[in-house]
Amino acid sequence: MLRDSSEILDLCLRLPIHGKTYEVYPPSPATHDQLAMRLALGIALDAGVEIPEEDARTLQITDDDMPDFATMCLGDTYEQMLADEVSHPEIELALVTAFYAWTLGMEVAEAYWESGGRLVTRS
Repeated sequence: MLRDSSEILDLCLRLPIHGKTYEVYPPSPATHDQLAMRLALGIALDAGVEIPEEDARTLQITDDDMPDFATMCLGDTYEQMLADEVSHPEIELALVTAFYAWTLGMEVAEAYWESGGRLVTRS
């Protein structure tokens, strides 16, 4: 008999901030698809591929859009961070780390976190 997936998969992203560890769990399949689409559009745009203006607008996250995008990436943990008065730069680091975890994998997310939020490239 196969073991329960919770015994073999650790899907929790743990973000240590000021002595507290915030636990972030993967988004729903629909939200994951939205995040993956944003990643794909960003990669295409960066590669010089022309994308429809409507798609390009989805990549522009305004101040008004930020809470929704943060919730997509961080789930309920975003509200916990706000309640704990986590600084904006730390929330941004957590948000992008979670975005990378759900779209590119934990290894990329960990490298981004450990770099302090600098882009990581392979040499």
